[in-house]
Amino acid sequence: MKKYYIFGLVTLLFIIVPVVSWSVMFYDFEFSTDSNKWADFGTFIGGTISPILAFVSFGAILITIKLQQDKNEYEKALIDSQAYCDNAIICLKRSFNFLSGDGTSSYPIKDRLVWLTSARLILQAEKLGSLISPNAISSIALYESEKDYWRHKFYNLIDYTGMKSFSMSNDYFAKASSIPGDEIDERSIKVIYQFALAFDSENDPIDKVTFYTTDELNDFHVSQRGLKQYLEKKISRREART
Repeated sequence: MKKYYIFGLVTLLFIIVPVVSWSVMFYDFEFSTDSNKWADFGTFIGGTISPILAFVSFGAILITIKLQQDKNEYEKALIDSQAYCDNAIICLKRSFNFLSGDGTSSYPIKDRLVWLTSARLILQAEKLGSLISPNAISSIALYESEKDYWRHKFYNLIDYTGMKSFSMSNDYFAKASSIPGDEIDERSIKVIYQFALAFDSENDPIDKVTFYTTDELNDFHVSQRGLKQYLEKKISRREART
């Protein structure tokens, strides 16, 4: 908007300068009764100010058109961003359903094509997510929250830290079926594992939440005695470290 203010000031300057110049050169600071002088003044104003005003009007039309275009583009970006967000979430959901057999399996389906399809859907979701406009705050927030939800689902499915996890067996990946040489594709493994393990610790919103204080615990209902005792120990440990 600053450039439009500058445009207005420049326009005002162009109007003032001719009037001031005429006044300095020809005006004797008394109202004239000579109609010829008033006619000359009118001719001067008409010949200088009118083109400037015409130019200003044209500029104002262009500015109005530009503002409307910007508004339309902004609204279109918001609509498109919501569509990108919705489709990205659908891709993540389908990816998980493929890998988990629609949620019926407690570990990933042992099938090369299933892993590939699941990985491709994750990549598609990430691509769609990257297309969300920075101005679409609500779409970004929704996508990020849904991504964290499905990331947690994937993390539980692959059982990354489990000592009885399917990944303890080499045969799971090397022998995806009874067909010799049928293996789980390495790139699909990388995509799925990177997604499942990529928790954004640097931008975790829970980091903005403060810990409990002793005064806050005093407001707890008596039925929360066990929780209160647990939190009191946490507070004591923090105070001991400081």
